[in-house]
Amino acid sequence: MRRMLAMWRRLWGGAAAREEFEAELESHIEMHVEDAMGRGLTYEEARREALIKLGGAEQTRQAVRERATLPLVESLWRDVRYALRGFRRNPVFAVTVIVTLGLGIGATTAVFSVVDRILFRSLPYANDGRIVSFGLSQPLEPNALLMQ
Repeated sequence: MRRMLAMWRRLWGGAAAREEFEAELESHIEMHVEDAMGRGLTYEEARREALIKLGGAEQTRQAVRERATLPLVESLWRDVRYALRGFRRNPVFAVTVIVTLGLGIGATTAVFSVVDRILFRSLPYANDGRIVSFGLSQPLEPNALLMQ
C-alpha cells in the first residue's frame, strides 16, 4: 500500500508539493544565511555561500524533481510528442514508418505462430510422449569428420 501511495504522489504530486518544496528550500537557504551573517558576512556574501553549500538552488530543484517524478515516463512522453510533431510535418515518412512497423509485426507474429505450433506445443495424439521415430542416424563425433 505504501508503494502505491508513493507512486501516486510521484505521478500526481501537484502544485502543493512544489510550493512546499520551494518554501522548504528557501528556509534552508535562510538558515545558512543567518549562520553566515553571524560570522560577519554581508547578506549577499552569506546568500552566495549558502547557495554554494547547498549545491546551487537550481541543481537542487532539478535533483528533487527527478527523484519526485518518474523520469522514464516523462522522457518517453516527450519523445512520443516529438515523434508525433515530426509525423505531422512529414506525412509520407509517417506512412512509411507505420507500414514498415505493421509488416514487421505481422511477419514476426506469423513466424512465431508457426514455430510455436511446431516446436513448443505437443502433438495432437494420445500418449504423444511415447511416439518414436525410426531412421538412419550417425552419432556426431568431433574427430570423425577430420579423419575421413
